[in-house]
Amino acid sequence: MNSILALFNTRWVFPVAFATNTFSVTALILWAGLSGDPEMATDIAVIQASTLALFYSFSGNARNLVLNARGAFSLEALLSLRLVLVVLLAPLALVLAWPVVGGVTGVVVAILVRRVGEWLVELTLSAAERDGDLAEARSYLVGQMLTFPAVLATMLVGTNAALAGLAIWAVVPLFHFFRSAPALDSLPTGLAGWRQLLPQFGSTAVIGVSVYVFRLLLVAIVGKAL
Repeated sequence: MNSILALFNTRWVFPVAFATNTFSVTALILWAGLSGDPEMATDIAVIQASTLALFYSFSGNARNLVLNARGAFSLEALLSLRLVLVVLLAPLALVLAWPVVGGVTGVVVAILVRRVGEWLVELTLSAAERDGDLAEARSYLVGQMLTFPAVLATMLVGTNAALAGLAIWAVVPLFHFFRSAPALDSLPTGLAGWRQLLPQFGSTAVIGVSVYVFRLLLVAIVGKAL
């Protein structure tokens, strides 16, 4: 317990908070499969893959750009660009997942909302790490530690409980994003800086698309449940 408390007062809290933001959905896939619900595990995996194919393709190494205090891209410009892109890409993620999940279910919507929040809060978490803002990283990590075990427990109870748990857990990143992000009216308008980010987009697109294609191939070859 003392070592956990000590973690909250060191810079290790930044990578741990970032890791919970990045890998929580993957952990949820594993839990759904191990707890005897392969259909839900597949739905989560496919909507995660479709968001990776789109969001990760347009991530543009933003974390590294934010951490580089002397970089050419400001946090505000990256936030503005990502807010515009997420409005365009989130519906497309549903379209990419549709052939496998077979429609818009509560689980799919919850994971999509979660992934949108994770993509946005990635920037503010990176800015907190750059500025040494331990309080912001601690706040996000505590939110994860409280809600993620709860959603795992609800998945053992039943579908309705699982959906309620997923809904609460899904909005945690969005809550932290709107609490910590600069005022929206202070952000640059439009897609400022997107041309300069094009080379960055190319370096992340391959990974995102590869994950999506690989998971679709698994479903096509062995079937959704397996």
